[in-house]
Amino acid sequence: KPGGVMSHFIDLSDHFAHFDHSINIYNFLRFSEAEWNLIDNVIQPQNRWRWPQYKVLYHSLEIPVTEEQVRPGDVSRLREVPVHVEWKRFSEEELAVSHGYLVSVGRG
Repeated sequence: KPGGVMSHFIDLSDHFAHFDHSINIYNFLRFSEAEWNLIDNVIQPQNRWRWPQYKVLYHSLEIPVTEEQVRPGDVSRLREVPVHVEWKRFSEEELAVSHGYLVSVGRG
C-alpha cells in the first residue's frame, strides 16, 4: 500500500536455547537441512534463515528497506558449535547475527 509501513523484528537465534541453557543460540546450525527436518516440529517451528537470506528475499520481492539494524551476535559463542558444512557459505559474522530489524515504507 502506498505510504504503508512494514516493520519486522527478526530473532535469528535457536529458540530452544531460551530455555535449555546447555546449548547456545547457534546450536541449530550444527544440523544439515535433512537432519533439521527430522528435529523441527509443527508446535514450535524454527526458521534457521540467516540475515543475508532475508535481505535477498526483500530484494527479490522489490520491497524497499528504509531502515536496517542488526545485533552482531557473538562469534566466539558461534565457534563453540560445530557448524554444519551447509552453512559455510556464510561468513562467521553473517552466521553470528542474532537479531535484525527491517522497516519498509511503501512507495507512492
